[in-house]
Formats: sequence, structure tokens, C-alpha cells
Amino acid sequence: MNVLILGELLSSVHLIVSLEFVMLKKKVSVYSLLAIVFTASLCVYFVTAYFYNQKPEDPLEKEHTNYKITRMQGSKFIKPLVSAKPVSESGKFSDIKKSVTDIINSYKNKSLISSASVYFRDFDQSDWCVVNEYDKYMCGSLLKIPELIAFLKMEEAHPGTLDRKIAYNQLLTSDKTQRIKSKSVVMGQVYSIKELLGYMIEYSDNNATMLLNQNLDVNVFKKVFTDLGLAPVDWNAKTYYLTVKDCSIFLESLYNASYLTVPHSEFAVELLSKSDYSDGILKVIPNENLRVAHKFAEAGTDLDKELHETAVFYIKDNAYLLTIMTKGNSKIELPVLAKAIQEISGKVYSGLTSLN
Repeated sequence: MNVLILGELLSSVHLIVSLEFVMLKKKVSVYSLLAIVFTASLCVYFVTAYFYNQKPEDPLEKEHTNYKITRMQGSKFIKPLVSAKPVSESGKFSDIKKSVTDIINSYKNKSLISSASVYFRDFDQSDWCVVNEYDKYMCGSLLKIPELIAFLKMEEAHPGTLDRKIAYNQLLTSDKTQRIKSKSVVMGQVYSIKELLGYMIEYSDNNATMLLNQNLDVNVFKKVFTDLGLAPVDWNAKTYYLTVKDCSIFLESLYNASYLTVPHSEFAVELLSKSDYSDGILKVIPNENLRVAHKFAEAGTDLDKELHETAVFYIKDNAYLLTIMTKGNSKIELPVLAKAIQEISGKVYSGLTSLN
């Protein structure tokens, strides 16, 4: 029985006993006493009925209203879970968010950047925070992550896809200028799709990417975006814009193994851990001490330059996601944007260390 109802009943009993005592001392009319008792009984009845009819709070329903649930569409009977995370950002990262905002404002005040956005998430606690959530950026080479996911999806549907051989026997051209270059495929050589995925992710090689594009099932690639709750992608468009939270969804799905199988998700993240770009997040979160799976991207137009990086890094048994997207005018060199990424990631890392 509800504690409040019990209290009301005890009060009524106390009232009746008290009235009997008064009646004996002052000879109160029996009719008056009956009227008082009747009134008290009605009060108890209505209070009891009110609490009895209250719907008990459902903790699962309460959690659902506070979480954003993303499910994969397209099946007849099921909707597989893609992600579930709190709708609101965590207050425990408020100091980190303030420090990151101060860094961004400092760079903007010096006209070194025009905008920057940051998304940070603790996977184990599912807490997150974001700075400049609604700013949109060109994705650039970050789109190589969903391309990797698409090929692994093709492998799941048609085992042996990754072993297919592709000859690099003609010069490939692109309207995109790659300023940050590392290792590239060699003309005249034959590569498996698996090897080309390594070049595309580890070295961000555009030549390997163009070879892969010729063998990619575009419909599978497009479906990756819609399945993950993102806007449909136009394969023929030169640009695709996303927010910092949107760009983080690809790594979230890989870490959670919510889209690919566990072995293929593990393969993808391990491949990302071999990325050799070291002028951004790795400057302050060195992978020789910690495991870091990451991908950088350069993008932009004649009017501006963009540099981004998204990463999952591990401290002991905990995993964290950090995505930083930056933009500056056409006169700003990429090392300036890289420096901003370094300072921001350094502040996030030091703030996280202080929290721990």
C-alpha cells in the first residue's frame, strides 16, 4: 500500500478516536459525529482512489524519451539497432567544452580560421559534448570511411569480393588536388581490393580510391548513408556536406559493430589504426603509447581550405571518439589548421585526464 494512503488512513483513525473522546467529554451529538466520520471517510476514499489509479513510472519508457534511437530501415519485419545515445550532452564535459570554445574563438579572432566544430564522446558512459554543432563542412577524404564500409558490406553479401584483382594500367585524373600525400599505388601493378582499401585508408591514396570507385557498388555506398540516418548522397555531386556529429556516425557504427559484422568492423577499425597521418591528433595522443584509429581529410574550394580528423582513441579499457573539423580562407595554409586540431585535441585529452 502507498505510504501516503497509509498515512491518510491512520489520520482518519486518529480523527475518529479523538472525536469519540470529545463526545464523551462534551456530549457532542451522535448525528454530528456521524457527519464528521462520513466526511473523513469520503476523503480517505478519494485519496486512495487517486493513488491507486496512478500509472507506475516505467523506467524503460523514461530512458527511451531521453535517448535518440537510430534503426536501420528497409526490412519487412525487423529494424536493426544502429545507435542509441543520450539526446542531451553531458554536463561533466562542460570544462572541456569551454576550453575548446576558447581555443576556437582565439583562432577566429586572429583570422586563422573561419570556423571549427568539435564532437567528443565517451563510448563506455555514452556521454558526449559538441561545439558549433550545426556548422557544415565538406567531407573530403572522410568519405573514404563509408566507402570502406560499403566494400565490407559487399564482401558480406558476396564473399571473395576483397580478393578480386584490379590492374592499375592507365593514368587516372581527378579534379581534386591532394596536398597531403604519402604512399601511392604503382602504375603497372595488380592489386586486390583488400590491398587497395589499405592504400586508401592508411595513406589516403586518391589513386587507390579512384581504382576502387570503378569497382564500387554505388547503391551499396548510398545505402550506407541512409541506413545510418544521414541525408542521401548524390554520387555525381562534387561535394557532400555534413556536421561534425554526422561525420562521427561512421566511426560510431564501426566501434559498436552495429552495421557490419564483428569481424569486418574489427578489420575496418584496425585498418584505421594504421593511418600514417601524424600532424593532427597524433601529435598529442601518440599511437606509440595509446591505440588510435583515425582518418584525416583535406577539402575546400577556391575560397577556403578545410582540414578534418576523426578518431577513436583508447585509454586502458575505455574508448573515446573525437572529431574535429576546421575551415579557413584560401590564404590559410593547411599546417595552420593542423595546429588548431592539435591544440583542440590536446585540450580534450588533458581535460579527460583530469576527469579520470
